Amino acid sequence: MPAAISVKNHELSVAELEERVRKCQTTRIRKRLKAIVLILEGNQSRWQIARRLKVDVQTLCDWVNRYNAEGLSGLYDRPRAGRPSKLTKSQQQVVNHWIIEGTPDGEPDWTLESLQAKIKQKFGTELSLEGVRRILIRNGLHKVKPRPRQRTASFTAQR
Repeated sequence: MPAAISVKNHELSVAELEERVRKCQTTRIRKRLKAIVLILEGNQSRWQIARRLKVDVQTLCDWVNRYNAEGLSGLYDRPRAGRPSKLTKSQQQVVNHWIIEGTPDGEPDWTLESLQAKIKQKFGTELSLEGVRRILIRNGLHKVKPRPRQRTASFTAQR
């Protein structure tokens, strides 16, 4: 029979952990905190807790081990590896400013292709269209176009 998992780190009481669960904004972190609370309560087996939280038993054990080793900080997401962005944060802010201000010729919207060309011209960095799209999404600027309108339309007649 496998050994029971137990929480060895007691930096916070069950009530304090439950309060953190209620205040937590991130679903993943909330689920991990809830797992620790359920284990500390001791009313359910690890299989029942895993089924209730819709995770694998091994994942549950990993969360408990991370909590025991690192405390609350062990339950938070760790930085992920990967290639850094080709644009610095300040360059990304400049791109955001371009989008918010509109195109130089007075048109209200940019295309991915025009942004790609402007980035290459201004910063000397070649980005794929997917790379430009990712920068926009990461900075909260989704590709949304306004509804088209006729140039000769009368706004007073529409009311």
